[in-house]
Amino acid sequence: MKRRIVMLGVCLCTVVVVTLAAGTTSPAEKPKAQVDDKLVFKNNGFAISPLDEPAKNTQLVLSMYIPSAGRFASNVTVMIQPFAGNLDEYIDLSKKQFKEGNLKIIADSKLQKSIWLVEYTGEMGGKDMHLYSRATLKAGKVYLVTGTSTADSWKTTSLKLKPCVDSFETIDTQGSAVPTSMPSD
Repeated sequence: MKRRIVMLGVCLCTVVVVTLAAGTTSPAEKPKAQVDDKLVFKNNGFAISPLDEPAKNTQLVLSMYIPSAGRFASNVTVMIQPFAGNLDEYIDLSKKQFKEGNLKIIADSKLQKSIWLVEYTGEMGGKDMHLYSRATLKAGKVYLVTGTSTADSWKTTSLKLKPCVDSFETIDTQGSAVPTSMPSD
């Protein structure tokens, strides 16, 4: 029974990720009801309002999955963590935790004074994993967006996971995007 519930959840989340990667509908495709404040799943023909409640303490607020290759569904998650320090302190704490967890940093860079990108590998749950995270510090919170895949499927899954992670941006309380984009190459 538990496995059936987990599989149902994985299947549902797979629909979310696959359709999010496709983009949004054009104005001509919008129904009369307002769609601007909804998550739009063009490939699957639906839109849904997000559960948009303020995070309390450390909270996972979004999980998206792509179809699994084997027994693990690669995913992108967004977690909000309260953090009173600056980004350098967050980076130092994270690196200490990586070391304690036997995780190896492949690359990391501080994009702005409030954004840190880190790519790392290690064993988790008996599987060799590859992760790519973007930590954005804003107003006493860290928005941690992480793409996770098995190490052996990273070469292909990273083509979807990394752009998804990189697309993250914070918004102000009025709903306007706050520029946190990656620098142009």
